[in-house]
Amino acid sequence: MTRFVQFCPMRWSDLDTRGHVADISYLRYLEESRLELIHRLLPRYEAQDLASGSVVTRQSMSYLRPLCYRAEPIVVETWVTDMKAAIVRFAHVVRDHAQVYVEGEADLVPLDLRYGTPRRLSENERTHFGAYRECAVAGSPAASMAKHGG
Repeated sequence: MTRFVQFCPMRWSDLDTRGHVADISYLRYLEESRLELIHRLLPRYEAQDLASGSVVTRQSMSYLRPLCYRAEPIVVETWVTDMKAAIVRFAHVVRDHAQVYVEGEADLVPLDLRYGTPRRLSENERTHFGAYRECAVAGSPAASMAKHGG
């Protein structure tokens, strides 16, 4: 299947005192990629509910190596590893052309904004995210994270 690829510019404010990307900045990179996937692509399926109401219920990251500031953008790949009735599990990697720096996962739950409660994924949302579904296979970031309890 297809992975969603986002090129994220690094900001000077993303760095810690040692000149490495700070932990919280990685979470922002992953969030920006998920939001871009949702907001840019869901309108094709007339499925705006998820774009306006969802919550991340779980996140995890594995730091593989430090990433220092650079002028060129980093790459964040995002894909779906699992879909249940009311949850989408995303996997992410933060990389450049040669190395992976972070692997991450996040569970997203759609909300019914009228009641403030979780709701089931619509068929349009399932179709949209199905295009980015990739099963965790041996050697993949999602499989590696599962093996390490991520």
